[in-house]
Formats: sequence, structure tokens, C-alpha cells
Amino acid sequence: MWYKIRARDNSMNRPDGFKLTFHLFADNQAEVINILTAQGFTEIKILDEYDDSDTSWLEKNKKL
Repeated sequence: MWYKIRARDNSMNRPDGFKLTFHLFADNQAEVINILTAQGFTEIKILDEYDDSDTSWLEKNKKL
């Protein structure tokens, strides 16, 4: 599944961190949380999830 995520990267803009929105592929939500916490992200929020074959999220942000 693809997950749309908003999380704070504490390695950027220290000491406050920087809030990012991005997509990540993982088997389940628990794996997403494990990956991000291992990388030092905090305030992790899963905004949306998409099937492997659903690439509609790519089209939403496409600029002409």
C-alpha cells in the first residue's frame, strides 16, 4: 500500500524540526510507523492510503 503521510523530521531545522508531507510504500500502517520512528520522525499522521495499483495520487499533484 502507498501511504500519504505528514510527519515532523527533527533532523532538519533544529531544534524545532520541519513538518513534511510525503508518500511512502509499506505493507501496513505499523510498518510505516516503525520505518519513520526509526528515522527519527515524530508527530506521524497517516492522511490517506492507496492500493498498489492505484496511482491516482500521482495525477493529483501533476502540474502542467
